Amino acid sequence: EITGEILRAYYEVYNHTPRYYPEYIFEKAMIVELQRLGHAVAQQDEYHIYYKEHFVGIQRLDLFVLAEVAVENKVVEKLTPLHKAQGLSYVKTVGKMVGLVLNFGSAKPEFVRLYYNPAERLATATHEPPKLPRTKELLYPELTEVIIGGLQEVHTTLGPGFVHRIYQNATYYELGLRGLACQPHK
Repeated sequence: EITGEILRAYYEVYNHTPRYYPEYIFEKAMIVELQRLGHAVAQQDEYHIYYKEHFVGIQRLDLFVLAEVAVENKVVEKLTPLHKAQGLSYVKTVGKMVGLVLNFGSAKPEFVRLYYNPAERLATATHEPPKLPRTKELLYPELTEVIIGGLQEVHTTLGPGFVHRIYQNATYYELGLRGLACQPHK
């Protein structure tokens, strides 16, 4: 029901706004339209992201409607899997099951409805380190295994869609837990 109302607002904004505006214009127009429909909307709320109880960054949602649906707005020619992953990370950030990615830049209206069930993800998650061949091509095969295992642990724990600095901070922390002396660099 809520996503239907959001999509109604999306079509209203899409049909009455030129394609060449930047994202923030569409965001403001969506707020106006959703509030006109009587819905509470939070804009650019900040959420702290933790990896194994360690703060690794901040996530900002474009819109959070009725404290139930995370909305990511895009102005691109076509939505990609990366946009969907970003939207999914927003859904996970707020601990909800439904989100929307709305594209205002395409020639025709385009959106993706996202669904995330943490129980399903836990049932399918694996924490096994990758099997790497120990060959002469690898200069330091044991070190390579530790690093790739750490990267896999970060990705398995956080999942897709976060901005690079969150992965960077989580990886730095994870490799430290694995006993590697690391230094962050820009």
